[in-house]
Amino acid sequence: DVPPEEQQPGDWSISIDSALLREFTIAFADSALDLQASMHNFSGHVAFWQSDSFHITISAAGGCFSSPWWRDSVDSLYGSGISTFSEANLSRFFIATDASFLQGTGIIPFQAEGSLSAHFTLASSLEPLPQSLLNGPEPSGSFTARVEASGELLRPVLFFTLTSPELSFRGFTADSLYLRGVYTEQDSLNAEVFLFSSFGNLSATLFSYLPQLFTRPHVAGYDLLVAIPSLQVAPVLNQIGLNIPGVKGNASVRLSAQGEGVTRPPEEAMLQMAISETGSAPIDTVYIEAMLQNEQWWFSSLAGRGNVIGGRGSIDRNGNVGGMVDGDLKRPGVFTAFFLEKPLKGEIAFSGELGGSIV
Repeated sequence: DVPPEEQQPGDWSISIDSALLREFTIAFADSALDLQASMHNFSGHVAFWQSDSFHITISAAGGCFSSPWWRDSVDSLYGSGISTFSEANLSRFFIATDASFLQGTGIIPFQAEGSLSAHFTLASSLEPLPQSLLNGPEPSGSFTARVEASGELLRPVLFFTLTSPELSFRGFTADSLYLRGVYTEQDSLNAEVFLFSSFGNLSATLFSYLPQLFTRPHVAGYDLLVAIPSLQVAPVLNQIGLNIPGVKGNASVRLSAQGEGVTRPPEEAMLQMAISETGSAPIDTVYIEAMLQNEQWWFSSLAGRGNVIGGRGSIDRNGNVGGMVDGDLKRPGVFTAFFLEKPLKGEIAFSGELGGSIV
């Protein structure tokens, strides 16, 4: 035996060429964000190429994902690529669920300030949308979304498009939908929406300040403009349960709104509407204009020659409304032709107060 004080370090070295993990379960939960995810039968293979570089392959069969905005069961997962201790370069990645298929490639950093460069495509039906978001009949249809991501991991730049050949949501059916936009490193969202349906076509532009997109997203401010050049009035009224036999024709609508959050009334809003070719009633065009500014609202409408209805009042940030409405109908037969299908002669003047909540 060699005394300890005379022992010398050996020339031993240990080299690991690969490692294999098989059939284990991964689970994640964040109660604050109401996120839950799990993957079963998870397997991984790692082949070490250099001291700081290795090839990795992962796969799983079965699992689930639940969040306030998406819920689905996972059928399979697969990914392969080259990884270092700072980033992963995915050559192939996909997740197949009961209702959707997500695939992507690119560089994913492991640090918040790391450089992101990736592409993702999601093809899905609307079934994974939680019922809490719908408040009505289940939607139907499908969509394809494409995202190009760059910038930093927690401050990304996202270019995205979304297309849908047919979409039914809350009783309304769209023949096609197209959305495109960009989310910048300044947490701003710029988007355009184009919707085509048998009721009419819609275009909208949206600017929104949307911080903490991947942690605690919230709408800190928005500016919305919606334009509908020709909307068929009768089918829309019938869809929401208002069947007025005398109403026909088309409406042009322009709506702008600015505000903060999605649960509060907008801070400023303007609505302009003109309804023409109103059917059998003795009226050519109905004009409606309404405005909200500094928690004060007003509206006015002109229907036919000499029929004026207006109102004014206040609305607070909680949606509590108060005010008054008045009207001077020089030709009330315009309205009775709509609702009673009978003419009415004379004049009508009225006024009243209103109050309640819209949220």
